[in-house]
Amino acid sequence: MLVRLAEHEMRGPYTLVVMVRPKVPMYCLQCVPYVGALGISKELGAQIAWPYHVVRRKQRLASIAAKCGYDEKGLFARLEITANGPLTADVAVAAVDCIKQWEECISAQRSAHIPIEGPLAPLLDEYADALEAFGEEVEVFFPNGRKVASGNFCGVDVWGRATVRLASGRKIELAPEQASLRLPC
Repeated sequence: MLVRLAEHEMRGPYTLVVMVRPKVPMYCLQCVPYVGALGISKELGAQIAWPYHVVRRKQRLASIAAKCGYDEKGLFARLEITANGPLTADVAVAAVDCIKQWEECISAQRSAHIPIEGPLAPLLDEYADALEAFGEEVEVFFPNGRKVASGNFCGVDVWGRATVRLASGRKIELAPEQASLRLPC
């Protein structure tokens, strides 16, 4: 197994910390929380609120925060999974299994000398299918909570950036650190 549950710890009943060491190029690490959220959404029979919040009927079930980097053992991703209710190790296993599947796809492309289009490319269709508001009207908010736009959530690229088509027809691309998307109330 290329990705394994290197360590996990419960931080109270609502937070689970998981450390994985995927064998992927460093630039691919930014998509680990997207892939982890996909695994968790499958485990819970839920959807994903872009970028990596697991939801069911507009209610957040779990969120992922990630710290990725490189240490003496190599690349790592430390995922902190926080939920609104008690978590079990099954949630961590689902996230790790999906990361393993993604890692295997990236490794297969690299060994076949196929250029990697972007780190989310191998699971992009599956990720897009799991998105809660894909194809619907959404509101765009800056990190400070200010609403800046609304439009149709019409795409996600291979880097995980969301595309929103405004009423004017203009499209904006957003990274998670730039904005969040919400369904209108």
